[in-house]
Amino acid sequence: MAQPRRAPSEATVPINLHWNQKEGYFATPQNPDIDPDATAQLNASDKSCTICFNPTTTPFGTCQKVKLGDPPIDIPVGPTNFTVNYCITDYQATCTASGPKDTSTGTIKVGSGEGGR
Repeated sequence: MAQPRRAPSEATVPINLHWNQKEGYFATPQNPDIDPDATAQLNASDKSCTICFNPTTTPFGTCQKVKLGDPPIDIPVGPTNFTVNYCITDYQATCTASGPKDTSTGTIKVGSGEGGR
């Protein structure tokens, strides 16, 4: 018997990018879980910044420049399960997020987190 397919999510998951003197750059939530077909929404809360991703073959791309005061950046994650690590740095700079099995600034999991990239 075939399993019923899960209805696409209409959810938007905000990922707020922060900076302060004590902690530097960080995101809340740090390790979000996002349903397939939902939208990740990147928002600079305190300071313009760049968030870079690994692997770079996901809908998040290589890096996103997130400017304070601009509308959030919406990233439709699509139907595929995947995990992507990220790092956050100064606006228009780049950083290298650790590989999928390493520790990095944080990890975003879409669906089960397994499968295609």
